Amino acid sequence: MSKPEFQVVAPAIENTSEPDTFTPTDQQLDEDEMTLRALRLDLPGTGGTPTGIVSIAVSDRFPRREFFRTHPTHTAVLPMVDHAAGMDVEYHIVTPPMVPELASIGVDALSYRLYEMLTAEGAVRLIPVRQADLDGSANEWNRTKEIALARAHKVWVRAISDRANGRYRVFEAPEGRFPDPLWPDLSLAKLVRLAFTDRGRLIDSPDHALFKKWAARDA
Repeated sequence: MSKPEFQVVAPAIENTSEPDTFTPTDQQLDEDEMTLRALRLDLPGTGGTPTGIVSIAVSDRFPRREFFRTHPTHTAVLPMVDHAAGMDVEYHIVTPPMVPELASIGVDALSYRLYEMLTAEGAVRLIPVRQADLDGSANEWNRTKEIALARAHKVWVRAISDRANGRYRVFEAPEGRFPDPLWPDLSLAKLVRLAFTDRGRLIDSPDHALFKKWAARDA
């Protein structure tokens, strides 16, 4: 009696039209990251930089105990005057024709550099810094303030008053602690309009309220 023969049969290969497991491309992953970033509320610069900004604050003070960045290109040197308004100090831009007009009544328009600042909490403001005099002399408070603002072009920093030595101390955040800042989509020209022109803080004629007050013509 002959022994049965066994034959090895290869398993049938199922013909399916389903594609292989989907692998996202780097571009798609980047888009996903951008979508998530736009939705998050826990990133610096996302909490207070909405569209529709209609006013910008101007302050010569650093944010208290907050890290901040400054825009790398939104900066300009402008003739300005300060004005005490209660406990606050207001800054007014002066147009070139009005500089000698102010000087004629004993008010000097001085050079200030404006910086656009964004705090880690998302607050946007402009910070003016008094520039050195014609002879190159500079107040140490102003000099160290500008060091802090210039450093903030590239890294997150925090600045505190060092009253004992008459200057600011500057601390950098650890690398990677905060992501890149998300700046509002506003040009420097629009920032200046929102912060100064729209708020009556552009001295462009002898009819400006402050000029009339300083010239005793406001009666």
